Amino acid sequence: FEKLLSVKTVQRSSNFSTASFTHAAVEKLRAGNPNEAAEIFAGLTEILPSSGEAWNNLGFCRMAFDLDSALKAFARSAQFSRSFAPIWIANHILALHLGGRTEEALLLSKLPVPPEHVDAVWAWEITSLPHRPTLIQVDDSNEYLEQVIAFVSRSS
Repeated sequence: FEKLLSVKTVQRSSNFSTASFTHAAVEKLRAGNPNEAAEIFAGLTEILPSSGEAWNNLGFCRMAFDLDSALKAFARSAQFSRSFAPIWIANHILALHLGGRTEEALLLSKLPVPPEHVDAVWAWEITSLPHRPTLIQVDDSNEYLEQVIAFVSRSS
């Protein structure tokens, strides 16, 4: 990242995307190094400052160790995202709730969710945060969103 940032004009191939860094970040998360995973996306937000996806992934990683910073990253993601995937909404709701902002979380749960079919996504096991963050793979992001909303609703 430092090398890319030091060059005045960065030429990127059309294949350069946040998704191409997800595997490396997941490996860091699975190894119990959420800070290192977050650094991957922090670097990407410097290279791609208007990437809602990079900001979202940064927030997701930071949920494991710095909730305030995660919420700021999610807010930046919202500035640059045109539509919100169910997993993004679920992560933001969960972060708001954990940050003591349950009313806001429940308001966010009212957003219309675009129908989306995606392959499995990575998520935090809902009850594992903030003390023992456990990464899980979710096959249905819409179902995970419903579980997060139900969890937050029961906790309010």
